[in-house]
Amino acid sequence: MVDAADIADTAAVLLTTEPLTGQIVVPTGPATITTQDAADAISSVLGVDIEIDYVDTDRAWSELRAVGRPDWWIADLLNICQKSSAEVNDDVPTLTGHTARTIKDSAKTDLAAR
Repeated sequence: MVDAADIADTAAVLLTTEPLTGQIVVPTGPATITTQDAADAISSVLGVDIEIDYVDTDRAWSELRAVGRPDWWIADLLNICQKSSAEVNDDVPTLTGHTARTIKDSAKTDLAAR
């Protein structure tokens, strides 16, 4: 999980400073999260209980194919949903000078704007 604002901040730095040589930048949040962590953060901000209803992988493939989704799209979606955020690095703070936003910070900011 990485906040969209952190991606924007990182991109702005990369577009307005000297090019990096041989470095791959992968902005991430400050911690790995699970789908349950995301649901808990949103639940906390909205003040409602959110229950996750996990769908069997085979059922997901079948139902998503039935509505015309391509296999690459289904594979990417399931990878994101099942693994959430498996990587954490310091690219955001190193490049932007500020800590990466947490899932709770992101939920507060994004949901308050709605």
